[in-house]
Amino acid sequence: MFYTIHPRQMCIVLGILDIFAICTSSLLHYWNTSMKAKSAFKRLSLAERYQVNENIRYMRIILPFIITCCILSLTCNIILLAFIYGAKLSTRQNIIAFQIVFALFTFSQIAAIIYRWKLSQYISSSRQQTKANSVSIIGREIDVHFVSLKNSWENQALKINS
Repeated sequence: MFYTIHPRQMCIVLGILDIFAICTSSLLHYWNTSMKAKSAFKRLSLAERYQVNENIRYMRIILPFIITCCILSLTCNIILLAFIYGAKLSTRQNIIAFQIVFALFTFSQIAAIIYRWKLSQYISSSRQQTKANSVSIIGREIDVHFVSLKNSWENQALKINS
């Protein structure tokens, strides 16, 4: 049989790529989570905090997909090796079977994520919302505080000019 790459080597390469993908995405999720913890101590700007929150939200969506695809890839590699070494199918049939199984699984995962996203959009847009008071007690206290700061600033400016 003629192979572009030997099936064992292909399984090793794909396994290494799967482990790399899982490790990279897990480290990225860990790094973003630690950055979010640092933002509690006001070490990050507003734009950086927003970006970290978006990254964490994105990783919550994509990390299960990455793990599922890696598990499927390893499973398909094992099945492919079983077909090549166990059954007497041609290499072309094995490759086609591998591609079909992987494409179907990938499509089903993407469709599930899109469905979940559409459902969350529908739920958030169909909620009934009540209008709260326009000014809360805390907001009034903040206004009073800033008015008193402004008055003291103006008094200081008058003393300096006098």
